[in-house]
Amino acid sequence: MVDKTSMAKLNLAMNYPYAKLQDEPLIDTVNRFPDTYEEEMKIWWKKKLV
Repeated sequence: MVDKTSMAKLNLAMNYPYAKLQDEPLIDTVNRFPDTYEEEMKIWWKKKLV
């Protein structure tokens, strides 16, 4: 199963392959962001339970 963030990144790459943001390919900017926050959410939830 592909998560929504990965799918959004794929859609950007497929639909806007030549798009640039400040002279840098848009996909490079987008790829700096994580695909999922699952681990961070688990840590947050554990802290919440304490």
